[in-house]
Amino acid sequence: MTLHNKKGVTNQNDANFWVSHWEALDDSEVGTGIVTTKTYFSDSEKYVTSKKDESNHFLHLNVVDGKVIFYSGFGWKKANNFLRKKIGKTI
Repeated sequence: MTLHNKKGVTNQNDANFWVSHWEALDDSEVGTGIVTTKTYFSDSEKYVTSKKDESNHFLHLNVVDGKVIFYSGFGWKKANNFLRKKIGKTI
């Protein structure tokens, strides 16, 4: 998951197998997240570099029987579906 300008709020919850990021971007805000289950979860890692658009937050996953299951998504404030970030849920 990209951290864009590294000015947002990144969260992770290894006990519940998810990572998220919420940030102001241009004239709006964007939230992204990735979630999986205990079976596929390995760990998470925040990778920050000085290079533009190369910082990321990773959810490391296990391959089980040749597959990996995870869910990812995003919300854009201007779409009026997500108005602000709240840890654990978006309202």
